[in-house]
Amino acid sequence: MADDVEVTMKGATLRATFANEGVAPVEACRVVVERIEREQPRSVALACDFASPGASWAAALEGRTLTSVTSFIFDTDFQTQTRQRDNSIGDLAATLAACPKLERLFATGKLALSACEHAPLREIHLLGDPLTPELLAALGTSRFPRLEQLTLSLASDAGPGPEHEALAAIARLQAPMLRGLFLAGGGSAEETLGVIGSIARVKEVTIYAPIDDEDMLLEAIEANAEALRKFTLVALPFADFCSEDAFERARELVPAIRDASDVPNSTLPAAYESWLA
Repeated sequence: MADDVEVTMKGATLRATFANEGVAPVEACRVVVERIEREQPRSVALACDFASPGASWAAALEGRTLTSVTSFIFDTDFQTQTRQRDNSIGDLAATLAACPKLERLFATGKLALSACEHAPLREIHLLGDPLTPELLAALGTSRFPRLEQLTLSLASDAGPGPEHEALAAIARLQAPMLRGLFLAGGGSAEETLGVIGSIARVKEVTIYAPIDDEDMLLEAIEANAEALRKFTLVALPFADFCSEDAFERARELVPAIRDASDVPNSTLPAAYESWLA
């Protein structure tokens, strides 16, 4: 069993790394769950090197309630999003159900989700290569009454990801307190700007997507300026794709526009560093 998973506890964080290949055995997952029950961490971080827990994780959680956990991370911080594309933790709804006080979730890989409700959840980061339309559909029918920040990285090398499905899910999602959206891995920024303004509630949006043509981008901003002016922040990767003149013109049209480099990238491990106290 020691060969299948390594578990360490430091401060209020429990870390577990699943070793070998394929799907980690359910017994290894139970070792992790039992350590969580015994040591009561506030944060749990699972990594894959190279096995992943898959459906074994949900099986190990059955009948368990992990009341101490407020932050949950499923991410292998030394691997890229693409290299993690096959990592699985089964249905994320099982983890939410087992952690009734969970406030923050960061997950990367071949993710799955059933429609669910989770009241304490304030922050969600979902990264895939790609995220599936099925996951996004379930997200759209879920209810997170305290959710404030949503990050979706729809794809990496497998991109562009299912952006239309993502935007539809965000529009339907029952999250009345949602204020911040970080969207990466979709189509061009020009395309996204045409529909992003229709999303109710969101006040800050970062679109991390390629800009195919700066003139077309400015046309899209001008055409949608009224909708975009409702935001307090619209961040786009101008520095990577556009001239300084284009950036200044965009800000004249929509003063809330900023360069994406000025906004923390919430798809990176730095996004959850502060959770690991």
